[in-house]
Amino acid sequence: MIPEDDFPSATQAGVLNYIDRKLSRRFRQHRAAYREGLAAVDELSRRRFNRDFAWLSPQQQSATLSEFKRLYRKYFDLFHSHTVEGYYGQPQ
Repeated sequence: MIPEDDFPSATQAGVLNYIDRKLSRRFRQHRAAYREGLAAVDELSRRRFNRDFAWLSPQQQSATLSEFKRLYRKYFDLFHSHTVEGYYGQPQ
């Protein structure tokens, strides 16, 4: 959701680890939403490119996320807000 440019991507900055840790604590109530949303992303990826999201090219991932945002807005907004929090928030 935050690609690499002059600064690291969200993945490179450790946002996945941040969210994973928070899902066992503060984001605990969002676990089911993450399972459902991530399954929907993979389903869209398989339908469109015949591969899971993790194996898509950056351009294919971007296209999949655009469609995901349009079709599953509540999940996208949740994932996006947690990604932005993990990327730009205080490193506590």
